[in-house]
Amino acid sequence: MPGAPAAAAAPPTGLADLVSNDAGETDLVDSQYAIFNLVALCYVIGVFVTAAVNAGDLATVRLPTIPSALLGLTGVAALTYVGNKAVQQTGAPRIQSVDQSTAAAGTPFTVRVVNLDAAATVANTQVLLTPQVGGATVSIAPTAVAGGQV
Repeated sequence: MPGAPAAAAAPPTGLADLVSNDAGETDLVDSQYAIFNLVALCYVIGVFVTAAVNAGDLATVRLPTIPSALLGLTGVAALTYVGNKAVQQTGAPRIQSVDQSTAAAGTPFTVRVVNLDAAATVANTQVLLTPQVGGATVSIAPTAVAGGQV
């Protein structure tokens, strides 16, 4: 269609994606999830093929019963994988931490904001806070911006 923007090309994928996080770095949780599920898959295929060879008649072969320990391993790996994805620092900018719970007027404190754009600098970034007591919005100029964090 004329004038339509070109679709962005999908990044290349490969087997390394099974053990890598979204940034392409090797990740323990992703590796654990892939390995435990590969073990479960090999077990099911091995038991199924062995039963088929021993039975001689494929009509009588059923899927094998999976041991509780193997179900537990794959279940914990899946739960850990999903939990890891839920807490990863991706998405909209958000406050990660504040160095003290209360601050008197004029007392400096640190607010760590993560997931900023890579082009964020001290000159083009501001943090707006609404104090719990006064209710007025206060603009805070950051003193340092690096690696997508204030």
